[in-house]
Amino acid sequence: MKTIVAISSTGQRGKTSSIVELSKNIPWEEAPEYYDYDGNLIDKPAGGWVLCRGKYRGKMVGLSSEGDTWGFVNSGLRILTEEFSKDINVIVAACRTKGSSPGAIRQVAWEHRYEMVWTSHYRGTTPDNDNSPVLSNGTDLNDLFEENMLNLIKELLK
Repeated sequence: MKTIVAISSTGQRGKTSSIVELSKNIPWEEAPEYYDYDGNLIDKPAGGWVLCRGKYRGKMVGLSSEGDTWGFVNSGLRILTEEFSKDINVIVAACRTKGSSPGAIRQVAWEHRYEMVWTSHYRGTTPDNDNSPVLSNGTDLNDLFEENMLNLIKELLK
């Protein structure tokens, strides 16, 4: 089974940071391969973005945090899969709710026979509607989302 998990939301809501944190905390079997969005192999994530793939639980997992445009989404998925010649069992990708990025993910899923999971990360706000990933009782929504994403990936890899 091949699955794309699309984390979908409007701009500036934390999709990228959620995926970057997830990349740091997956218990990879060996160091993942990191890329820039031009396809160059790099040592570590750069510029607040992450595009990587690695082995987790004996299967391949890919992460792409840049989801603003069709071009970035498509480029990230092509790089992770080596132009769709390499099977990645689970891909977690950022995706804007509007514009062309949802279409890019749907097209790749259809053409390359990936099942889809559409989700959104957790977003907290103060009473003044300011973004706040940590609620007043100390609950860190990013940590909770990351834990739930790891559980989802584990289930998808069964």
